[in-house]
Amino acid sequence: MKKILVFLLVCVLALGFAGCADKRIEANRPPTDQVEGGGKEDETEKPDDKDDDFSVSDTVELYSCTFRGTAAKKESSLRAVSSAAYLKEGDTFYIDVTLIDLEDTVDFIYTVVINGIKYRNSDGVLGNTERDRKEKTVTFSVELVYDGVTDTYGIDDIVIMSDLSIRYYVTIADEYKPVVLPTRTGDGTEENPYLIYNAEMLLDMIEYPAGTYFRQANDIDLSAVDTGEKYQNGENAPVDRWKPIGTAAYPFRSHFDGNGFKIARLSIQRFDWSYQSEGVGLFGYAENCEFKNVTLEDYRVEVRYTRTVGALVGFAQNCVVTDCKLVQGRKENFESGSWSFSNMGGLVGFANQSYIEGCSVTSDLGLFGESPTVYPRVGMLGGVVGELRRSVMLNCKFSGKIESGIVAGGVVGRCDEAVIAGCESDANIYSALIAGGIVGQLWRSNLMMSAFSGVISFPERADMPIGEYTYFGGIVGDAGVEYGSYSDLLDGVMTKSEIRGCKFSGEIRNESYMGDLYRALAGGICARLYDCEISDAEVCGAFIIADSAFALAALNGGGEGWIEGSVVGDVDLEAMSGMGSVADGVVCHNVYVDSESYFADGSDAVAIVDWQAQAENIQLSDAWSRGSGRPTLLYAGILPDEILQQIKDMMPPV
Repeated sequence: MKKILVFLLVCVLALGFAGCADKRIEANRPPTDQVEGGGKEDETEKPDDKDDDFSVSDTVELYSCTFRGTAAKKESSLRAVSSAAYLKEGDTFYIDVTLIDLEDTVDFIYTVVINGIKYRNSDGVLGNTERDRKEKTVTFSVELVYDGVTDTYGIDDIVIMSDLSIRYYVTIADEYKPVVLPTRTGDGTEENPYLIYNAEMLLDMIEYPAGTYFRQANDIDLSAVDTGEKYQNGENAPVDRWKPIGTAAYPFRSHFDGNGFKIARLSIQRFDWSYQSEGVGLFGYAENCEFKNVTLEDYRVEVRYTRTVGALVGFAQNCVVTDCKLVQGRKENFESGSWSFSNMGGLVGFANQSYIEGCSVTSDLGLFGESPTVYPRVGMLGGVVGELRRSVMLNCKFSGKIESGIVAGGVVGRCDEAVIAGCESDANIYSALIAGGIVGQLWRSNLMMSAFSGVISFPERADMPIGEYTYFGGIVGDAGVEYGSYSDLLDGVMTKSEIRGCKFSGEIRNESYMGDLYRALAGGICARLYDCEISDAEVCGAFIIADSAFALAALNGGGEGWIEGSVVGDVDLEAMSGMGSVADGVVCHNVYVDSESYFADGSDAVAIVDWQAQAENIQLSDAWSRGSGRPTLLYAGILPDEILQQIKDMMPPV
């Protein structure tokens, strides 16, 4: 494994803004004398404005105060504003004020005083006067231009003038604090990174030199972003609003720290061939960079004819991705085509020479190809990564649903010359060809201490063709690589695959297709082995039903297939043509099962009637817990820090 560049990000800043509170206050100031008719004389009146013969009985109070920007879709209460409307110097904005004349006895015009400056009737828009019983509502707007400096706009006074020139003074405490478009603070170093406040700043990161450090400073909502991308409306789909950061020609090569803040409502649609060679995601192409602490929520990506798709990044070359997560999302690749290697992952579409740790995905993913019989050239779908090559993945998790016409893996679709440890999934996985609870295809790679407890079955879609051969494994669908395949074109350092310390406690259910296929193979750990070794495997509390169902491995595809130091217990098998613990041709050593029904294949597994009584005869490694009953693995799934560190210590530094 080549050394992977690692970068760190620091510093944090949160952006806030204040609105105004809605208050109902009396319009007139306290009277000095009571005048005829019960009216009140304003103590601030000028002598020449007074009309002794006129009875002033009106009460005018503040009803609401709202802010609306020039680009706002609708007016909103200042107090209810939840997302910042950023202002730049020179931008026009408005303060809207609604007044209610409770007695409806006078018509009035106004002068409003904001920050000591008077804005008379001609400066604003006098709204329609509505007479409803005895109440009259008047709404007016004051147009202002932001000076780039002022942080608070307070309404000092509203002067109401009647047709008899009687002044009414209304003093209110409401104020609007504009959210100023932040300047890019920081200097782009690791110690003082540039702070990212909005979508525009995200997009601008590609313009900075390689190696620049960025850090998110608040939650960012992408729902209203318009980057000029072509709008492509699919059925019941939102418009396309996001242009992925980085292309194959100009990849993103810097450091981005999400700082635990959210990036919400990413929407991407790609429905034509012009995007075939591009990566799709928040970032399109990334190279020699780092992503950490990034949280994506409530997203939707729909693509067609696209090669690499990931919510975080489509294509990652020599990148470090740590502690990133995606929740409540949906991604679909419609008719991905028959070219080689269309990859889709919950977070990363394709990762090469990269390091991924501590990431999680909760989402629904779908990849549908036009030619599912082309194997293994089309469609690698993984809960976290579509395809992982010459990379390391530790402690990652996927929950949700995966549906693929080709290859599906609960965490990784396919890996080649990779190391995966401490991963887990409880997903519902549907595939028409190859599926694995953790990895769909494991080529010349090591998979360690991982666990699957979900369900694997054929697709729910009735129109999706099923492959002539299907391989479903509780941990890996297809392990090993045949000579002459694509993998042999690479200058690899591994010659075979290893699956060690993994646990399957879920279900493989293919009963609706039993007997209808040429061969549907299912294995608790792996369906097909080719030059692959399995050790310290646990299959317990599982259910497998298929044309051929095996507790550990279903088929030795060639080369050396080897299973050692493993335990099978409390497993239900149902099959049409073949059933047992392991398939013929797979060498077993120290494999223990608790039911003679698993021996239909004539394997060398050892039957255990009483685990406690026969404990001294069970030869297992220190990866197992030896209690009073059946041995169980100490660690399988997300690993504690001390165990994870031991694994890291065995690897080349990153």
